[in-house]
Amino acid sequence: PAQDRTRPIGGPCLSHLSFKLGPDRRLHLTALYRSHWYVQRALGNLFGLAHLLHFVADEAGLKLGSLICLSSMAQLDTKPKAWGKGDVKTLLAQFHAAKLQADAA
Repeated sequence: PAQDRTRPIGGPCLSHLSFKLGPDRRLHLTALYRSHWYVQRALGNLFGLAHLLHFVADEAGLKLGSLICLSSMAQLDTKPKAWGKGDVKTLLAQFHAAKLQADAA
């Protein structure tokens, strides 16, 4: 996120947010993006959406529900050549490390 805010790619990609209240008083959030750069932006966007969902649910006195993120066009974006299995494993390892750090905070 610290890098995302200073280097935008094109215009805004987030098109629509929809909050829905479930019968069990859980607040669900669906986000629609016109395009998504999955390596450079998606993880930061998902963390931001999760924080937004948590904030709105907390302020409204509701339980947390699901977060759904839809992209009209999704791209793997940091390599000029095709992605291989090793690249995906590295990306997943980075995600899991970030999740552990977030869970510990």
